[in-house]
Amino acid sequence: MEYSTAFYIGTHDNSFRSGEPAKIMGVKILFGDRLEDRPCFELEYADGAIDYSPICDYENYKIVSGDKISKKYIIPQNKIKWCFYVV
Repeated sequence: MEYSTAFYIGTHDNSFRSGEPAKIMGVKILFGDRLEDRPCFELEYADGAIDYSPICDYENYKIVSGDKISKKYIIPQNKIKWCFYVV
């Protein structure tokens, strides 16, 4: 059996960083005073930004495997570790 890192890509125009792949770090349950508890993907973008996206919002994202993403390394002075491009 083989496995690959999974990447989340927001597909809606209003998605945070729509079209930019983010590594799925795990699943968290988010809750608050005015929110129902809901499972969300914990996402990490190339610049280290962390975001959470509800799993139930499946019409507004796609999940692709790491072999569908190629990494391009960026100069460290830019404080960006890597960029992703969908291949």
